[in-house]
Amino acid sequence: MSFIAVEFPWCLAIGAVGTPEWMTSVGANQGGFEKRNQVWEDVKYSYDVSTAVRSREDYHMVLSHFNEVRGRLNSFPFKDFLDFEVSGTEGVAYYVSPGVYQLAKKYGSIDPYLRKISRPSGATVSMGTVDANTGLVTVAADQTKGITTHTVGATHLFDLATAFSPNVLVGQYVYPTGVTGTAASLLNGQRLLVTAVASDLVTVAVNTTGLTATGGSLRMFPATAEITWTGEFRVPVRYGADRLAGQVVNSNGHELFVQVSSIILNEVRE
Repeated sequence: MSFIAVEFPWCLAIGAVGTPEWMTSVGANQGGFEKRNQVWEDVKYSYDVSTAVRSREDYHMVLSHFNEVRGRLNSFPFKDFLDFEVSGTEGVAYYVSPGVYQLAKKYGSIDPYLRKISRPSGATVSMGTVDANTGLVTVAADQTKGITTHTVGATHLFDLATAFSPNVLVGQYVYPTGVTGTAASLLNGQRLLVTAVASDLVTVAVNTTGLTATGGSLRMFPATAEITWTGEFRVPVRYGADRLAGQVVNSNGHELFVQVSSIILNEVRE
């Protein structure tokens, strides 16, 4: 199975019935009080496009697409005309790894939900480069400084060759690389919270008591809030069945009218 970049026909997608769905378990005690648990971490969409298929030509467009993607086997991009744009403050990103961020769309303001966008279309990002096949944004380090010495302990202290300029602030993050010693796995490639700064001395919240660390460098990357984007996105979906039933139900002498019982497209998590 794979993702095939052949979009479902727009002229039919525009008539789809879209259904966002969460999964929540709800239990109630004898007093009627409820306990609710979120089963799914993310929303999942499905679409019924059967109501958009009315003519023989419509059916053949779906049939061609259905056979090209081999029924349920492969996923493909779908344009949800109810929700396909990102503008204003909706286009955000979240941290994945040093220098790599995932595009997302923000819903709400008090307790916002960030929907992962893995298939952006025509996205414009505030910095870095975006992979249209994953929605991952890659940015270069703002600054990189060599580490002169390490001081291990309940928190870890980096003594840099020269201070960052502008300097890192308490509450921001730094990213070590190239460190050797028994503490290397706790430092290299990690996103470490800065708890104290004094010129070229940077303290981070990681316990390295009893370990050793030598060399390497310390990097600063843009804060997540600095990465914004605008554009469109597609939803990766697959057909919900390996059958595509259709029936001619009427004719006006020039055109055949078709009815299909169900064409469900289910979102595929990526």
